[in-house]
Amino acid sequence: MIDFDSFQNVRDFGYREIGRDIFLKHGKQNLGDIDLALHHDGSGHTLLVEGKGHALPLDVYFNSPLAIAAHLKRTRDWENKVQGRIRYLKNHNLDFKVTEPCDYIIVTLHPEMLSHVSSVMTLSIKEFQHWLASGRNVCQFSEFFENFYRPNEPTISEAEMQQMYEDGLVLARVAR
Repeated sequence: MIDFDSFQNVRDFGYREIGRDIFLKHGKQNLGDIDLALHHDGSGHTLLVEGKGHALPLDVYFNSPLAIAAHLKRTRDWENKVQGRIRYLKNHNLDFKVTEPCDYIIVTLHPEMLSHVSSVMTLSIKEFQHWLASGRNVCQFSEFFENFYRPNEPTISEAEMQQMYEDGLVLARVAR
């Protein structure tokens, strides 16, 4: 579990805590919990956070393909649980009001490979702080990754690359 008190205060970004460890049940089915619920009074934005505090297994860290596949399957299970909670939240009331816009994200202790393949925004604590500081205007991890990890790398469109090929400026051709 992540100690949410240990990183930069979310109040710095205009959020206030509205709930913690909120357990969700649908009938007898346990849907898990929301680790942290935040609300931004200025924008009305609700941010629901699932915290994961595990360390990346060494065999995953050292690029074992079998370990990576197994780890990705395990972390996909997180995503499935989160998707179930999101569906539940859209149809049920809690002790606090979930206002739109609303984001449900996973925050991990360390960068996680799930972030590259998940439809749920998955960020490390450091990435989470940067995402909040930048105004949460990015909803897909691929775009966040480019902004956070490659801010000064130029990007080029396929059309621009094709034009450079036609102008004789590059030898590589755009694959079709």
